[in-house]
Amino acid sequence: MIQHLVSRGMLRRFSNHRRGPISGLDLDTLQQRIDKVERFGAIDSPDLAEPDGIENVWNQEVETRLPYAFQLLDEGKLLSNETAVTTIKNCIILHWARGFALREITDRLLPAKADEVTASVLERFAPTDALHALTGLHVVSPDATRLLQQRIRNQFAEKMRKERFVDQQFLKQYRDGQRLIRPYSLEIWRSQTEEFLIGDAPAVSYDKDTDQVGVLNGVSWDKADCIFMPLGPHHVVALSKESRYKEADAAMVERLNVWQVRGALREVYYRPESGLGDIIANALKQNQAAD
Repeated sequence: MIQHLVSRGMLRRFSNHRRGPISGLDLDTLQQRIDKVERFGAIDSPDLAEPDGIENVWNQEVETRLPYAFQLLDEGKLLSNETAVTTIKNCIILHWARGFALREITDRLLPAKADEVTASVLERFAPTDALHALTGLHVVSPDATRLLQQRIRNQFAEKMRKERFVDQQFLKQYRDGQRLIRPYSLEIWRSQTEEFLIGDAPAVSYDKDTDQVGVLNGVSWDKADCIFMPLGPHHVVALSKESRYKEADAAMVERLNVWQVRGALREVYYRPESGLGDIIANALKQNQAAD
């Protein structure tokens, strides 16, 4: 099953044509590829649950409304249209609540959560009895506790893989995020010449004191000095105390692009022929050589 965790409507903004293609850079291998929009920003796994309600919210509250919001954005009229502002806010929250970053965090937490379940089981049952209940086998082994722990870890991981994006979990994160974002206005940064890129975790948080980027690096909503997201090669939106348009010079574009790369999990995307893939790959190679 394929589930898109980056809006296809937003990714199409990084194409020379309405239907694509776009370019992507793998941050591990530094390999670039050009492909259809549908081939980027998604996970493909047979373990994923059917995304019925999730996809309905994604399509009805964001995806189908983005074209009009993007039209107003390009015309410089977005901030004067409350409906379009709400669409962009929902788009930010959508990618915060249901994205690659939170998926990775869940994966990292799985062993600890499974161990908590194991400890709870061992408070009530002997490890051999618990193993019999789980497997139907009478296991006599000095490693019974370790075997029980491994069995619970495996079952817990399997359950989480199948239910990671179930409706209730996603919708709670999404609705909570909508309440958090409601008091904020939007600040639109425009670049006339230099181009922005977008990562696979596009709603990026930044903490100035620690110089950390993204929820994967511990920058939660309440710790962030800045939360922003690219809306195309020439536009970035950020949460702000007041609505305003600002011009982004070359230094600002470079800074935000670097933060997108640092906040990404595995890939960044950009307009073909922009040259951004080569720039980022060369910079990463230099960093690796320096280390």
